[in-house]
Amino acid sequence: MEGKQLRFLVFVIPVVAIGGLVLGNWLARHGVTANTLVSASQAPPSAPSAPATDNKADAKPAEARKDVASTPAAPTPTATPVNPGEAPTIVFDEMEFDFGTVFAGEKVEHHYPFKNTGKGTLNVSSVKGSCGCTVAQASKNSLAPGETADVKAVFDSTGRPGQNDKTITVTSNDPKNPQVILKLHGLVREEVWADPPQVQLGQLRRGQKIPDTKIKVLTLKNQGVEIKEITASKPEIHLSQAPIETATDKGVEVTVSFPDWKAWINPNKPNYLAEWINVNTSSTKMPSKKIMVYGQILEDITCEPKFLSFPSVKKGDESDKALLISGSPQIKFHVTKVEKTFSGIETTVKTLEEGSKYELAVKVTKDAPIGRFRDTLKITTDYADQDTVTIYVYGAVKDPSDPDPPAASAPAGTPKQLKVTGFHECIKGTSTTKDVTAKYGEPTKKEPVAGTGGTTFFYVNGTHADLVNFESVEFEFESTGVLKEVRLNYKKQ
Repeated sequence: MEGKQLRFLVFVIPVVAIGGLVLGNWLARHGVTANTLVSASQAPPSAPSAPATDNKADAKPAEARKDVASTPAAPTPTATPVNPGEAPTIVFDEMEFDFGTVFAGEKVEHHYPFKNTGKGTLNVSSVKGSCGCTVAQASKNSLAPGETADVKAVFDSTGRPGQNDKTITVTSNDPKNPQVILKLHGLVREEVWADPPQVQLGQLRRGQKIPDTKIKVLTLKNQGVEIKEITASKPEIHLSQAPIETATDKGVEVTVSFPDWKAWINPNKPNYLAEWINVNTSSTKMPSKKIMVYGQILEDITCEPKFLSFPSVKKGDESDKALLISGSPQIKFHVTKVEKTFSGIETTVKTLEEGSKYELAVKVTKDAPIGRFRDTLKITTDYADQDTVTIYVYGAVKDPSDPDPPAASAPAGTPKQLKVTGFHECIKGTSTTKDVTAKYGEPTKKEPVAGTGGTTFFYVNGTHADLVNFESVEFEFESTGVLKEVRLNYKKQ
């Protein structure tokens, strides 16, 4: 028995000694000394720790465990800066490429080689062209030190004649140069072009014949491109052709005529002429080309103003307003009839100048029913090319017992404003910036409308008959130049 105990001690003592040495070395490496152990044993008791568990999810640090709500999260450690000596570095062989002159429809492809000259791994996170016509991508997105790759850029010149300047932005984890801007530029020529590039007819009167216009359609002699066919978007546009040739170019001279100008008149819509001439060619890069034809047909008979507003008429009262109907100098006309649908208004035509100028008086009668109203006056004339003119009338008839709104709804001296929504609804899509400036002249000032791209024209203390009764008038236009809203600011009270 004693022999067995002796053999046990001989085995255990060395194991304990070796374990003690290992434990001591571990404590020394982790900065744990006898003093720290004593200090810990003398420290005040802390909150009881969570019971031991074998669940690996519970073995996370306290700040990462969602179930330990009582322990505040530890502050996020600040990222250790990359040692500059260990960072990646992106270096391009070239930053700019001039592709010279190409023809529209061709695609330009170019490669920008680059290398990671740093000591860390280079990661390219994005490669973006400045517009949809330029597509770029890197041949490799992760480069070890010393590795090379390239950025492939493809520029599509279709529909982009003239000088083109494009950029490609390369973003990477290079701390000193996180974004590199590559440049691509050159001239794009068309294999088939027009001189002038568009047909602009300008402003035309209804009774005026649309003048003929000439346009040249040309190609380079040495390109071998043939003009096969030239057609118009509508049969009312007549085209005649004659061949032309210079030292370097060849093509045809096209005469554009409009023998049936009445085909472009539509009294129910703004008479904007927007058509095109289509050129078919033998070119694979430009098999067809459109040449736009623009113009505006003005009315020979006009009404000023184009609408009448009766915002507040008490039942039993009458209210009168008038508008002027006049014709352009080259025509004669007579107002033969005025049609209306609202029973609460009456109309009277008065001749101011025989055959050229008339006054139309519109009266809200005593018998007009209570409520809002809107009417469309159809003025018929004996002028064959413009036999109808349309005017909009709207307003409201109030019950006499209804109290008037408080007079002091705004501070004294503040202009009152009326947003003429009805006017906007009636003429939306038919009035533009050009219409307003043609009628009222240049505005006192112009201001951009934040966030929409639109513009507001201000007319202050205007002398035009429509504006003199107001402190100012504001015309707000959409980004396309179409009138969106009119705001009438009454004179100070």
